[in-house]
Amino acid sequence: TENLPASSLQNHPDVTIIADAEVAQPT
Repeated sequence: TENLPASSLQNHPDVTIIADAEVAQPT
């Protein structure tokens, strides 16, 4: 995963959703 500024995460909600999915189901 790339380190993006908080502003980028807010502009791309999909990124936060994916991040949450990774945290919820770690591989």
